[in-house]
Amino acid sequence: MKEDTLMKKFLSLVLALVMTFSLVTISAGATEYKDLTDKSTITYSEAVAVLNKLGVITGYEDGSFQPTGSLTRGAAAKIIVSMMIGADAASSLTASTAPYKDVPVDNTFAAYISYCKTAGYISGYSDGTFRPADTLTGYAFAKMLLGALGYSSSTEGFTGEGWTMNVAKIGNVAGLFKGISGFSGNTAVTREVACQMALNTLKATEVEYNGDNINVSAGSASVSITNSKYSEVKNSSGVDYANAGSLTTQFSTMQFCEEHFADLKLTTSTANDVFGRPASTWKYKNSEVGTFANVGDRMTTYTGKVTLGTLYTLLGSTNVTNLANGSNSLTVYVDGVAQDVTSGTNPAVKLADIGNYIAKNSTGASSSTGKGTSTEVYMNSDGDVTIVVINTYLAKAAADYSSTKGALAVNVVSQPAAGTVTSISNDDFAVSGFKADDYILFTYANGAVQSVAKAQTVTGSVGTYTDSDSVTIAGTKYSYSAKVTAAMKATAYTTGSDATVVLDAQGNIIAVDEATVSSKDFVYVSQFASPSGLSSSAVAQAYFADGSEAAITVKNVDGVTNPATIIGYGTTATYTHWYTFSKDSNGKYTLTTPAGYTSLTSSAAVTNATVTFTTGINGNASTVFVVLDKDNNVKLYTGIANVPSVTGGTIATSAAVKDGYAKYVFINASAATTITNATTDNSNILYILEAAKTAKDSDGTYYTYVALVNGEKQTIETTVNTFAVGNLYYNVQMNTAKTRYTSGSAIASGATGQYQFSGSGTKYTVSHSSGVMTVDNKSLVINDSTKIVVISKVTALNTDKAATYEINSYVGTSGAEAVEAYLNGYAVEASFSAINTSSTSGIVQTLYITISSAAANYSLSASNATAITGAGTVTATPSVTVAYVGQTVTVTVTGTNAAATAVTINVKDAAGNTLCTVASPTASGPFSVTGTFTMAAANAGQLTVA
Repeated sequence: MKEDTLMKKFLSLVLALVMTFSLVTISAGATEYKDLTDKSTITYSEAVAVLNKLGVITGYEDGSFQPTGSLTRGAAAKIIVSMMIGADAASSLTASTAPYKDVPVDNTFAAYISYCKTAGYISGYSDGTFRPADTLTGYAFAKMLLGALGYSSSTEGFTGEGWTMNVAKIGNVAGLFKGISGFSGNTAVTREVACQMALNTLKATEVEYNGDNINVSAGSASVSITNSKYSEVKNSSGVDYANAGSLTTQFSTMQFCEEHFADLKLTTSTANDVFGRPASTWKYKNSEVGTFANVGDRMTTYTGKVTLGTLYTLLGSTNVTNLANGSNSLTVYVDGVAQDVTSGTNPAVKLADIGNYIAKNSTGASSSTGKGTSTEVYMNSDGDVTIVVINTYLAKAAADYSSTKGALAVNVVSQPAAGTVTSISNDDFAVSGFKADDYILFTYANGAVQSVAKAQTVTGSVGTYTDSDSVTIAGTKYSYSAKVTAAMKATAYTTGSDATVVLDAQGNIIAVDEATVSSKDFVYVSQFASPSGLSSSAVAQAYFADGSEAAITVKNVDGVTNPATIIGYGTTATYTHWYTFSKDSNGKYTLTTPAGYTSLTSSAAVTNATVTFTTGINGNASTVFVVLDKDNNVKLYTGIANVPSVTGGTIATSAAVKDGYAKYVFINASAATTITNATTDNSNILYILEAAKTAKDSDGTYYTYVALVNGEKQTIETTVNTFAVGNLYYNVQMNTAKTRYTSGSAIASGATGQYQFSGSGTKYTVSHSSGVMTVDNKSLVINDSTKIVVISKVTALNTDKAATYEINSYVGTSGAEAVEAYLNGYAVEASFSAINTSSTSGIVQTLYITISSAAANYSLSASNATAITGAGTVTATPSVTVAYVGQTVTVTVTGTNAAATAVTINVKDAAGNTLCTVASPTASGPFSVTGTFTMAAANAGQLTVA
């Protein structure tokens, strides 16, 4: 390369003559690519990651990158200078004179604009302005990048009429637009497209002009250049950025990054990324930037079902034949797991095998593709083909994001085949904004979540639906994703009623929300009859879930339309229960027994603020109660904390139960003896944190304790030393002067209005739903004023790792949700002390939880049915679905002995570690045997048998 013929090599001389630069320290404060809060929205992730690592294009102070934001003219100049001399050197430049009249020297981009103006990469407007805050087009940015590569603006016609055509032509030859979908050079370029163009520039070959005449004169600082045809710059360094060995003929030219970023390397190999895509790895100064798919080998990307014939047409008959005869290879990955594509070297066998993925003129689905999948097809220069199928899964936030743990606890709605997900770390994905019950779309590979996005929900009136296929909501038809559970596909909607569904990124239904039918569409029918003794129509006494009542005309009950038959239902228990309904234009009702609900009845008393509020029926804070009182007035209550107690006389309760709890309850208390509304009684509560210390004053001996007084940490004085550490006291008394405590009643297990339980070595799990906090099989009723105090003695749970204990206080049902999130993923050894609002109420006024130890929880699931010689099809089922580390887990192994000979069966975890070994009985026929193992973190996931 001739140094006197390459503009970039004398640029520093020109700049020295035209400008005066001085150094200034500027703090970068850039967010790393892995920490960008909107990383999941970036299309050109490889480009953004590389340019971000080089410091050329960085994120904003709020942690975002804003990939679709428009690039400004000033920011474009900064990019060019950072590419030419490096980000650190570029940040140290400043201009002594204004390059344009609207770019003063103190403008953020003044130095960068001066540099580019002097180099000839940019030009201003005829009015003497540059307009640094304006956007610039894709071709305008390409012109700047081409200048950085050495192309002469005047020689190649980058100015004047038709300049965009010339930039487009040479930019295409240089490869600046590679990998950009639908590039439009005449519109404003976005930040991420600018990154892709800059990445392409880094990989592009530099050029020079032989026979340049360079005249440099001082004073006027003029430069005169006469250019000829450009040629590619040769690389004399001996090493190519993308080739670990010595240069070959193929790699003999100088790419931009080889001159300006010598420490930037691209490792190309046979390796794949986590999803199985053929990939390469970027490194900068021996620090890995990331592994990214070889976009140049990608033929196309499909969404949804891909037919066998579509892939055949894409690849062509010659390539398919080569795959079949073994000349080239076909590799298929589903969520990063390699599939068994071929079974031998016989071409006929291979052709049959690849027929699961590729077949001429076939409309059948290529294996593993379907609604909601993304399929990428790659073919390298040798003709080897890789098909990558990526599924989208769904989780639901179990609680608000926990800042203490830095993670979001989730319950998986659609489960990846290769593993389980219980939480998502904010270190990996931006989940701090998620709230309880938010739906989260995620992809999964290599044993971990790979991407996260908030799912969209749609609510509207149901028009029509087809079982297991689709449903029309608010006039739009939505199809089911391949990852919807069979139960959700079988949802029996009520046409004309509202339904809520969750959509994947392709607009398919990936879940049906629990609130399929709104409460306004539920009605309890106590009797069917005929109006005025006539049988031409049927009427019913109806009590609606909004608290209203009416005599309604009924035209249809679960498909029965004969009025006489409906009238004959009368007060028969089989037909007097809760229904969903729709009403036609004539005011006639269609009643439908709601799918997924169980109808339960009771004649026992109703007890306020108790989970099992009447015999055999559980409720929670969301349960809707419709009560017919002794004056035949209808009253509406929501939640077990608010429903009155009903005793004596005749009581009839009917409930529509779903997921173990009553959703809607009708209580006929018109003949009851007593109806007592809920009451609340508050009193001082004392919890002892630290043992007594003896003290004396003029009044004699007294004692001090560190305690919580109504939840607030204080040092208190007492006249006695009988208060015990870890105990909760109510009915607390003080001396006449109200300065010292004299006594208090410690709560006792099973006492009226009190509840206490604990267990040394016993591990408890804590959860909350709709006003009911569950500790293993114990249920505590929480209302909006319940105070919950958690005292943790476990370092792993504490923010202050050096603290002996840490106290966190919460209030109400939202507080209960926060406690669930705080303890999510752990089984705790703890004492629980609760005091109810009154001696007759089941509502917890105060709950203290003292945690002495915690063990991490992990999910377990049954093995797939596996054929084992002699034992038939074998399945291993754990006794629990969630186990804590150290817990003894029982595994039940079932199968069928082929003969009267014991068969040894190994139960293993997903990683192949043997957990326990059992033997089938020495008798032929079905068997069921058990084994045990001690849970470890490594054992999480799906069991296997061998």
